[in-house]
Amino acid sequence: MSQHDMTIDNGPGLTFRVDVNGALQALVSQSSGAATPNPTFPCQVWADTGTGRMKKRNSTNTAWLDMGALDSTLRDAVSVSCFAVDAGAANAYVCNFTPAITARSESIPIRFKAANANNGPCTINDGLGVVALVGGAHSALQGGEIVANGEAWAQWNSSVGGGSYILLFCTGAAEQVAQATQSQHALPLGQAMTLLSQPGRVDWFATMSPPSGYLPAYGTAVSRTTYATLFAAITAQVTGTVTSGSNSVSSVASPQAMWVGMPISGPGIPAGATITAVGASTITLSANATATSTTTVVICPFGVGDGSTTFNVPDVRARVPRGWDGGVGLDPGRVFGSLQGDQFPVHTHTYGSATFFTTATGGGSTTVANWASGSTGPAGSGSETRMKNIALLACIKY
Repeated sequence: MSQHDMTIDNGPGLTFRVDVNGALQALVSQSSGAATPNPTFPCQVWADTGTGRMKKRNSTNTAWLDMGALDSTLRDAVSVSCFAVDAGAANAYVCNFTPAITARSESIPIRFKAANANNGPCTINDGLGVVALVGGAHSALQGGEIVANGEAWAQWNSSVGGGSYILLFCTGAAEQVAQATQSQHALPLGQAMTLLSQPGRVDWFATMSPPSGYLPAYGTAVSRTTYATLFAAITAQVTGTVTSGSNSVSSVASPQAMWVGMPISGPGIPAGATITAVGASTITLSANATATSTTTVVICPFGVGDGSTTFNVPDVRARVPRGWDGGVGLDPGRVFGSLQGDQFPVHTHTYGSATFFTTATGGGSTTVANWASGSTGPAGSGSETRMKNIALLACIKY
């Protein structure tokens, strides 16, 4: 281990030789030592024995750049510098790289071992701050793309969302594209994965229990926190002012996302309340509020659950879906998410009993039947009109 100021002083022969040998030893040992070489030079290499790191001076001679561990090959040093064990939580990954990342690069991927699976949109803190971690379609992750203990690879892209890490893949994660339908295979890979993992998506299965990531569409009340991603996907949540004794929620931003007849819940809103009118910035309720506050009100098309901690998923049991009218007038007055019974259109069937009379012409006769009009009585033996069908399990993605 040796360091030298790299200046050969004039002196007698032995002194000069010792000085030269000291400089050569410093060069051979990469100026090894626990203390910073003095003076320093642009692009100088230093084997820092104090920290066990190989360092290089930058070209402006203002800072040291960490090149990796002293006793690792260059390949291993580069690999280690891009890998970390996640220290964060689900959907919020934290990676403490050694050495610390000083600038994000679009040329070198980062890798981390995830501590938790994701169940929705994600962020990652690479030591330079929290940024979005998005999927291959450059849109928010939906859930299931990262698994606990999986090795995740990501790449920085400064052009996506003002700067985001793109999740390239995670070992152990479900191959969601393998479940795609033929039409979905025509989509780009990232879009197909996003579509398949979309919360609120209703699928039919030939299994008697829901697959992983799905709930049975039985109209059940489920937790707003446990299934927060699904809750956000199939409800509308806005901030407004609720006034005790009044049936109007005021100062509502964008109430156009609500429709008359939809169930609504929130602090001070009575159980069973529905929307009766929607204005430019107000929502009118079917009942007066019991408290005053500026709060978040939640519109749950399929049921508000207990009004605070749960909400209902759709009840698709023994039913087929019908496209929402949306103002076209074929199913007028229909509230989004509402159930509808079966029925026949109004109609009649002609029938009657014949009345016969005979007319005589030129010695012959003709018998004519006269039918009286009317309607038939009840027919059939069932309680509904149906086609041939098969019973499958309807599930909703959370």
